[in-house]
Amino acid sequence: MGGSKAFIDDLRRTIAAAARGDATSLALNMFRSYKKNLYLEFDVRSSNLLTREVKTQVSDVLADLRLEILHVESTTCEQPLLRATCWVVRREIEMSRRALALRRELPDDALSVTSVTAQLDGERPRAIADRNESGRAAGVVVTFACQNPWRRRRCILQSIDSISRSRRRLAR
Repeated sequence: MGGSKAFIDDLRRTIAAAARGDATSLALNMFRSYKKNLYLEFDVRSSNLLTREVKTQVSDVLADLRLEILHVESTTCEQPLLRATCWVVRREIEMSRRALALRRELPDDALSVTSVTAQLDGERPRAIADRNESGRAAGVVVTFACQNPWRRRRCILQSIDSISRSRRRLAR
């Protein structure tokens, strides 16, 4: 996401045009909107596990934005309102990066993802590997021995979501 320069410019204009008491809340709302768009771009939701690569990319984008805000904060000696607002936004960015770092990561292989999901539900998956001519597994079908139809539906939806995320990553 290359909008950090535009974000900084918008931040300066917003703080300059805002009333004295509103600048900080407007700046925080701007950052939260920026973060929401960033999370949408990288498909980061509160309910999904992230790969290490996605966590690193999002954290790097936030770190770059934090450094640019730190630069603005340190170079504006004559504008105390801008400095104070940049400090608050920078702290919010640091908290977002820490929260992102604390999130659980997606295991490396796809079969363990379904196993972890099933174990969280208290169920044991059964995997059936479809072999190709070379003898290696070409695909894996996971079935859940679950009596509750709502849990089964949730597992299927999580699998579909995981597959579509993988396809999007491969298409890049």
